[in-house]
Amino acid sequence: ALMIGSEGTLGVVVEATLRTRRIVPGATIVISAAFATVDDAARASAVISASGLTPAVMELLGPSAMRHISDLLGLTDDGGARLIIQF
Repeated sequence: ALMIGSEGTLGVVVEATLRTRRIVPGATIVISAAFATVDDAARASAVISASGLTPAVMELLGPSAMRHISDLLGLTDDGGARLIIQF
């Protein structure tokens, strides 16, 4: 398969591994944390990963993404980054 990314990245996928996780019944917890910088949010995600917790989803949104989301939804933008984690 051919992979095309940002800033002119071009690659060929020759092998892929898919890992599945069992779905645990019960409540889903989503945490959204705001950070002043992307570096702060990245450090927090590294701490979460190193802690042994295994979130189902962990996404870091930078200031540009947050600005576009805020514009789309008509919200005020604080100019920082956001880390969204789902357990």
